[in-house]
Amino acid sequence: MIRTDSLLLRRFTPADVDALTVLYADPRFNWFPYRRARSSAEAANFVTSVIEHWRLHGIGRWAVCRRDDGALLGHCGVTTLTWPVRPNAWDLGFRLDASARGRGYGFEAAAAVIDDAFARTDADSVVATAEVAHRACRSLLKKLGLVEEAVLRHPRFATAHVVASLSRIDAG
Repeated sequence: MIRTDSLLLRRFTPADVDALTVLYADPRFNWFPYRRARSSAEAANFVTSVIEHWRLHGIGRWAVCRRDDGALLGHCGVTTLTWPVRPNAWDLGFRLDASARGRGYGFEAAAAVIDDAFARTDADSVVATAEVAHRACRSLLKKLGLVEEAVLRHPRFATAHVVASLSRIDAG
C-alpha cells in the first residue's frame, strides 16, 4: 500500500470489479485509446490480469482511491513492457475518472508509483506511451520528468503514440 497526501494506492481485489465497472461505463474514462465505454466483463478481466501480474512480478497496477473516503478513482502502476521493446524497463500506465482529473491526483499517484518501482526493483527506466493527441497525458508525463523520445504507430490501436521515458539515474 502507498499513501500520499490525498490518495491511497492499494492492490486490486475481485471486490473492486463493480466499482471499476462504473468507471468503465463512462467513455471518458477509456477515451484514449478505446474511444468507447467498456463492459463489466472487461473490468473483471482487467482486475484478474492485474492480480495475476502482481503474483508473477511482485509489482503492478494499483487501485487509486481517495484517501478521505476510499472511493475508487482509477488505477496507476507499472507493468511489464511489451511495446516498445526495451530491456529492464517498466511500462507506466494510469487512468482516472473524469471527476478526479485536474486535481493533481494523476501526478501524485504516478510520482509515487515511479518512486516505488525504482525503490523495489532494479529497473533501469520507466517508459510510458501516450496518443499524440492526448495533450493532458503528455503534459503529465513531462511534469513527471519523462522525456519524449519518439512517435510510433501503436500496433494494437493503429494510432500515433509518443514514447517517453525516465531513467533511474534521472529520477534521482
